[in-house]
Amino acid sequence: GAQYMGASLGISLYPDDSASSVELMRHAHSALRAAKTAARGSYRFYIEEFTEITRSRLELRRRLHGALKRGEFTLVYQPQLDQQRHTVGAEALLRWSVDGKAVPPDEFIPLAEEGGLIVPIGLWVFEAACQQVAQWRAGGWQVPVISVNVSTIQMREPGFAQALLALTARHGVPPASLVLEITESQLLDESLYGIALDLKNAGFGLSIDDFGTGHSSLIKLRGLPVGELKIDKVFVRDSVHDASDRELCATVNALAHTLGLEVVAEGVETQAQFDLLVSMGCQRFQGWLFAPALTPALLAERWLQRAEAG
Repeated sequence: GAQYMGASLGISLYPDDSASSVELMRHAHSALRAAKTAARGSYRFYIEEFTEITRSRLELRRRLHGALKRGEFTLVYQPQLDQQRHTVGAEALLRWSVDGKAVPPDEFIPLAEEGGLIVPIGLWVFEAACQQVAQWRAGGWQVPVISVNVSTIQMREPGFAQALLALTARHGVPPASLVLEITESQLLDESLYGIALDLKNAGFGLSIDDFGTGHSSLIKLRGLPVGELKIDKVFVRDSVHDASDRELCATVNALAHTLGLEVVAEGVETQAQFDLLVSMGCQRFQGWLFAPALTPALLAERWLQRAEAG
């Protein structure tokens, strides 16, 4: 059959960008990287900004290496509510602050994944969440389930399920009080099925994150050992105004119902979105309509119930 090739081009001009051949090549590489990031099969001319972006990525990666040791990470928690607006869970979200300035997760998480740093960082997140559950309970609060994001790079580590179980045991937290969120595109990788099963058998809840952005087949979905799926906020955002997004949300809810899965809608920002999702049978919600991600103290004060004494 015919073979078709595509190309992405990075272009640097002599002498405008540089008079040195080494510099010209370096600039062309920066431009090529920008072209590939934007859209494959395109071209970009070099601009100073590309070098700046590359430089700041390298600097961030360098800083990321010592971030755990320097205690620069914190966890915040966004409540998950049911249709009656009672707290039924909270998602633990990682925040990184460098010199008092917050670095967005979509900038540093990919860097951590590229360099394998996501493994120690992910374990830190999981342990910090366990510690927090234990602390809340000791403070007399009823704690619903806490969701923690897990990367497939972590799941591939030998003995991953055992490592998580050891951490729950150390902090006296039952595995069932934790839900592991794994993105749809990653969970569909068949080589991870056995690990997902191990995690479920260990007692952890499993959730498909960003549902609708991957390419689930129904057969695979039916076979996955998960208990809930999260509709990506992209679909929730326009559900009120956009008929196709609205139908998508309704279809996901109906599908989940058939498969016996709970549905969590992310990014609920307006009452109209909430009402619409409730009418579709969606059970759990998180988003700015209710609360942003909060410190542990604020989450307890505003969203948790006192445990019944005795």
